[in-house]
Amino acid sequence: MNGQPTGWALGDASVDAVLCVAGMQYMQQPEAVLGEVARVLRPGGVLIVAFSNRMFYEKASRQTAMGSAARTACRAGAGQG
Repeated sequence: MNGQPTGWALGDASVDAVLCVAGMQYMQQPEAVLGEVARVLRPGGVLIVAFSNRMFYEKASRQTAMGSAARTACRAGAGQG
């Protein structure tokens, strides 16, 4: 998914469920991947995400809320304290 986060060879609204196990924390462009998930899921479809680190969900939610500039700063070590 890091190599091609969008443009999956699946039609719009073509799958009932997407399963992501211990992968979200390694994605370089999670917003793009989740956008693609939303595109391929049928209405009422299910996304199941499992994280390998029990605290990652809170960290990922916080970074998504911060925006891309803040995430870049966090990756570079800024804003840690």
